[in-house]
Amino acid sequence: MRARLIAATWSFVFIVLATCSTLRAEAYQVSNADDFHRRVKAAKPGDVIVLTSGQWSDVELVVDASGSPNAPVTIRAEDPGKVIITGNSRLRIAGEHVLVSGLCFQEAWHKSALIEFRRDSKRAAADCRLTDCQIVKCTPPDPKLSFKYVSIYGLRNTVDRCRIEGKTNRGATLVVWLGEGVGEHIIRKNHF
Repeated sequence: MRARLIAATWSFVFIVLATCSTLRAEAYQVSNADDFHRRVKAAKPGDVIVLTSGQWSDVELVVDASGSPNAPVTIRAEDPGKVIITGNSRLRIAGEHVLVSGLCFQEAWHKSALIEFRRDSKRAAADCRLTDCQIVKCTPPDPKLSFKYVSIYGLRNTVDRCRIEGKTNRGATLVVWLGEGVGEHIIRKNHF
């Protein structure tokens, strides 16, 4: 009986702590890459980082954050499709439970990939999602340059409801890189 009471007490404490950390989640508007990185570095589960509508040119956006299954760290456009990422730019998603939504890559390029589900070779993404994004006519200045639109690393990541079109240079449009174990990624309801 005493063991059940202790287990129930610890379960209650855990639920209260998890709820409190979610209640402190906030939304932050950012208008440049420096503000973006400052907010990402301080992000807590449930936080939402909103990119101001407009053109984001020659940016390196790195999201290395830890959300939770019920409270991901969310990166989203102020107005879906109106955050236009152009030039020599890329987005790297790493950590756990990160959701990226509503971004538009247009006339953007990078020597490796526009979007990578990893920060670097030592820090990949797990349980992250790219949704409702667009990658349209992203051709580098040198059309012989080979790069990918999306490179998926890590475990259980999702790419869904994205529009990916207009690739004319060399390199894969989307590639899944398998490391140790099975990636268990989900790629669904995209327009290629």
